[in-house]
Amino acid sequence: MRYQPAYCYNGKDFRPEQKHIQEQKWRGLRPQQFQLTATPVVRAIRFVSLISALLIFIVGISHYFTAIWATTWQQVTVQVVKADVTRIKNGKSVPIFTADLRYRYNVNGQNYTGQRLSVAPTRSTSPGKIKQLLAPFSEGRTVLAFVNPNRPEQVYLTTNPHYYLMNFIAPSLIMLALNWLFGQVQSARDERQRRRDWRFGELQPAPVCV
Repeated sequence: MRYQPAYCYNGKDFRPEQKHIQEQKWRGLRPQQFQLTATPVVRAIRFVSLISALLIFIVGISHYFTAIWATTWQQVTVQVVKADVTRIKNGKSVPIFTADLRYRYNVNGQNYTGQRLSVAPTRSTSPGKIKQLLAPFSEGRTVLAFVNPNRPEQVYLTTNPHYYLMNFIAPSLIMLALNWLFGQVQSARDERQRRRDWRFGELQPAPVCV
């Protein structure tokens, strides 16, 4: 009986080369009709409220620390010369009233004239509120004021840091928190809507990698 010689494999594959065909996969594509639930008006309101809150916070922080700093200033006696309510020219819009205040004081032998009641400008749409603020500083009275020892022309009759904390910083932080919370709720709604659209939208085949 004759035997065929054994075949010795030399490590080469002489079969025709075949391209690797990747298994077809399907994926859900985002439907074209999908849109964010937030309308342009809502986005504009959120943007304006965010900028307003940031500006109020910056102003409040500035006034707050200035008022705290002013409490450490030198206290001098001042004589109130004028304390009245005046209206600011504001066209045909809502009238705004401010304090027309003048007082004199002396620092290191030099006379000065002050006009500021507090760190923030005294303004209001109600003249009665301005009169209430000026009540302790009527004309002819002698009161204490806070004078910057390095700049004697910088003077305030009141400081009250708590006012800026409650009327500027706290409201701005609340606005920022509400804006962030609304954004989180809107994002959750958009995510649910996106998943719903992907689930019930048309499925399209993904491109095949060769």
